[in-house]
Amino acid sequence: MTSLRGVVRPGSRRAVVCGTILFVLGLLLFKLGLFCTNTTGTDLASMVTPQKYVMGADRKIYTYDRNMPLIFIGGVPRSGTTLMRAMLDAHPEVRCGQETRVIPRLLQLRFHWLKSERESLRLDEAGITKPVLDAAIAAFCLEVIARHGDPAPRLCNKDPLTIKMGTYVVELFPNAKFIFMVRDGRATAHSIISRKVTITGFDLTSYRQCLKRWNTAVEAMNNQCRDLGSDRCMRVPYEQLVLHPKKWMQKILEFLDVPWNETVLHHQDFINNGISLSKVERSSDQVIKPVNMEALTKWVGHIPEDVVRDMADIAPMLSVLGYDPYANPPSYGEPDAVVADNTRQVLNNPDEWARKAKELFKPSNEVEESMIDDMVSDAPQDNQRRRLCDVVPEYDVIVVGGGHAGSEACASAARMGARTLLVTHKKETVGEMSCNPSFGGIGKGHLMREVDALDGVCARICDLAGIHYKTLNKSKGPAVWGLRAQIDRTLYKKHIQDELFHHTPNLEIIESAVEDLIVNSARNTLKCCGIVLYDGTKLTSKSVVITTGTFLKGQINIGLDVRPAGRIGDAPSIGLANTLEDLGLRMGRLKTGTPPRLKADTINYKVCETHYADDPPMPFSFLNDRVWIKTEDQVPCYLTLTPLSIEAIIKNNLHVNRHVSEEINGPRYCPSIESKVLRFGGRQHQVWLEPEGLNSNVVYPNGLSCTLPEELQLEMIRQIPGLEKSEIVRPGYGVEYEYVDPRELDLTFELKKVEGLYLAGQINGTTGYEEAAAQGTVAGINAAAKALLRPPLVISRTEGYLGVLIDDLTTCGTTEPYRMFTSRAEFRLTLRPDNADRRLTQKAYQVGAVSQLRFDKCQTIIKQLETCVDILKSVTKNVQLWRELLHLPASKNVGNRTAFEILSLSDEAVTVANLSAFVPELKPFADNVSLCQRLKIEALYEAAALAQVEDVEEVRRDEALNIPRSIDYNSNTLNLSFEEREKLLIVQPATIAAASRIPGVTPTSVLRLLRYVKQQDRHQQLIN
Repeated sequence: MTSLRGVVRPGSRRAVVCGTILFVLGLLLFKLGLFCTNTTGTDLASMVTPQKYVMGADRKIYTYDRNMPLIFIGGVPRSGTTLMRAMLDAHPEVRCGQETRVIPRLLQLRFHWLKSERESLRLDEAGITKPVLDAAIAAFCLEVIARHGDPAPRLCNKDPLTIKMGTYVVELFPNAKFIFMVRDGRATAHSIISRKVTITGFDLTSYRQCLKRWNTAVEAMNNQCRDLGSDRCMRVPYEQLVLHPKKWMQKILEFLDVPWNETVLHHQDFINNGISLSKVERSSDQVIKPVNMEALTKWVGHIPEDVVRDMADIAPMLSVLGYDPYANPPSYGEPDAVVADNTRQVLNNPDEWARKAKELFKPSNEVEESMIDDMVSDAPQDNQRRRLCDVVPEYDVIVVGGGHAGSEACASAARMGARTLLVTHKKETVGEMSCNPSFGGIGKGHLMREVDALDGVCARICDLAGIHYKTLNKSKGPAVWGLRAQIDRTLYKKHIQDELFHHTPNLEIIESAVEDLIVNSARNTLKCCGIVLYDGTKLTSKSVVITTGTFLKGQINIGLDVRPAGRIGDAPSIGLANTLEDLGLRMGRLKTGTPPRLKADTINYKVCETHYADDPPMPFSFLNDRVWIKTEDQVPCYLTLTPLSIEAIIKNNLHVNRHVSEEINGPRYCPSIESKVLRFGGRQHQVWLEPEGLNSNVVYPNGLSCTLPEELQLEMIRQIPGLEKSEIVRPGYGVEYEYVDPRELDLTFELKKVEGLYLAGQINGTTGYEEAAAQGTVAGINAAAKALLRPPLVISRTEGYLGVLIDDLTTCGTTEPYRMFTSRAEFRLTLRPDNADRRLTQKAYQVGAVSQLRFDKCQTIIKQLETCVDILKSVTKNVQLWRELLHLPASKNVGNRTAFEILSLSDEAVTVANLSAFVPELKPFADNVSLCQRLKIEALYEAAALAQVEDVEEVRRDEALNIPRSIDYNSNTLNLSFEEREKLLIVQPATIAAASRIPGVTPTSVLRLLRYVKQQDRHQQLIN
């Protein structure tokens, strides 16, 4: 394994450990009768007797097998699992037995065997296939459960950590059910520390660290319980079980299909008289007492003030599980009368209960609660383990960089249930809008909607931070509308940091530069296993996502002044850039720029053109029906034009403008003012004056990106109408940076050469917040999917603009900053902003990337749409009758049309609300504005979408058609854009297929080119 700057050679300890594991496995298989020769894997698995018997003390025969309804009790230690086990054990038909910790140890061994390539190979070579291994583990576990105590009709196992692998356990025992005990993490941490309970990874000197470890553990268990489903796993709050034991035990027994019996409320009467406790379980002195409230709030007053203050950040799972992190002490509710009485008895007779405890249990000098290494917390125990790739890593996913790609990547990975770490230079800049104060636009708005459909963050945050919402391209059809909003920078950063810091379980954030990667080399393949921080600290993970933006060997240019930086005030990433080069990746260099910021109160808006926001504003997120701001409170934007006089300032000072003279490609679609003047001289250029916030005195002059020396920038700006007296807050500057050729990536954004290493954002040669957020979302989902052994999320060109972006980058690469346009998509009539949820939400839900709330809402909308379409298509009337009813002008068309076909008319008078007057079944839906708009769009595009598919098929059929060398790409018949003409003239493609693969040549233009070539061929044939 290498860190790309050194080699770590694991010692002989690994060989000893692996040998021991294989020996244990062999012994296990031999004991169970699974190990023999000349037998297939399936036969081996079938050698386990399907049903076994055990005789009880009552001489009754009990049968047990893998299909029996086993009960598993789990949860973080010190969360009430022992009480739950004792209460169930008091039931005459249930037997749990003492806690053994054997089963989770065996499941963890199996996890290590299958994760290690070497051990997996050894198992395969020995003929130990997955069915054989599963059969062996199931048989062993069943023997432990069935023979560990007296038999009973229902068998139960209480091993707190088994639930961490619950989804695998139900593969072994398909009828098993789980009781997941949860407790206020503050109480759990206090119990662990005060009783000096040793659990791997828990620091008994630190409440803060113990609470963080509790948060990690309980989140993993909660995710398993969620994945198991409510019919298999029941979450039981310890506090509610204590306050209302009868109510909750009735629920629990009903869930387990066990008949009610009052004995479960008197477990204390059976301790050492039918219920035996292990040494570990005896540490819970509450179990010998009747259910009481003595232990509920013992933690209050013991947790340090700084930890109490930061509780919501330290343990966000408290809120998820329904506890108030700010309540100190909390209110868990009022107890049942019997519980209140029990509590009085316990508190009034402490000596009596102490005496009883001595009678029941022998004294123990040390409470032993040794956990399996890395079961609750995957923290390494020493630096040697931290350096190795084949141990359980500290994190599932590490994300490097806290920009828009990094924010979405870490949120997506954590949302998937992966233990995620975000490493950023500064926490205060996470999610910062470092360039323009806006989101969305033509093509970009589509990406925003698709990110939202994947449960991404940025769309929801924009709905909380926008100050001017505008849908662009409204003069064209809804398929190419571009949702856009001016954003308050301060509000956006506030809300996204609140989302990531306080409301994203599974996510940790640290401040540091990343200097290197931990990469393992085996069998001619490379695997990324973690990162090396600036101070040399190594952090291990299953996947790493790099989202460094413009920081890879970044430098800032202002005039002739050159500064190493990723952006103003932030140092570049040099070491990580060197690491990527050492991996043998193809890399390039790009540049971009930003305009000077102006003081708002020095601008004369009276001479500018005012542009108002939409009324009503359209939200970005499918979860929102409206945005946070009222229509009348939105702020306007202003438009001015550059005069020709600025050209002299720019052209006469090229010698002091280093950025412009660099032979590095910049953004074609967001060029600097210098590039516009040099390429399109003699023209005026638009400058949009965009406010940076409701309470900000800073204006962003969009369209005025420049890198002249600061004094020349001011001279140029004051030539522009409205800006004659403007003052500069911060000068414009250019940024040069390295990027990785995106053809090095596969469709999941994982590097082809390095397993487990993902790239997202500007490091892939793109530009723009939206493109970065889109990549970060997909990369984060796939990095987590890999870590959690789930299938990847792959989006094709036919499914979304995300698929178009991914295919363009990974197939064609880019030599200039790539941005999204609607013209890049062949299927843009079906890839519309309004239906992104229908296209992508269910697909993402299947890999665990979408919350239940979003999925349920999406399914509701889809059902409503389908119902309404069916209704509309079921009602048919004569065309003339429809026109009379809707007060439309007469038409020469005759015949019958369905209501859906009438809705497809572009006339604004034809709406679902109007049609509902004549189609009564639509009336329940007529007031749903969003639904009605979506129905209108569906009707408009149904026929056109089918025709577009036929156009694409036409191109595919004739891809091999030759393009004559004499073709005139400047012909008005072809109607090509300037960029398309330029690229076609340079490349001179020989076939239609070759033309379709040129970046920037749109599918529509390829179709026109195909038909033009065919027409010329027919014309030539006629002449001949």
